[in-house]
Amino acid sequence: MQILDPAEESLPYEGRTEFLSPTGGDRWVIDRAQSLRSRYRERFEAHRAKLAAIAKRLGWSFLVHHTDRPASEPLLTLIMRMQGG
Repeated sequence: MQILDPAEESLPYEGRTEFLSPTGGDRWVIDRAQSLRSRYRERFEAHRAKLAAIAKRLGWSFLVHHTDRPASEPLLTLIMRMQGG
């Protein structure tokens, strides 16, 4: 399961934007965040395709969950898949 904030997938930022690592140790400032969007989306989709391919090769399913949706949705899906439903 890939769990994402919707902004991780769409990169909705415009103008001067500061990006921080989760630990706060790394900082990156870009003047036009929207200029990254196309390349970011390409790389993001390629990464997701690789994850899905690995899951398929192992005989697993691949599920994407967005954090703006209830956690019960993917949990129910996982339970049903584990039970063969």
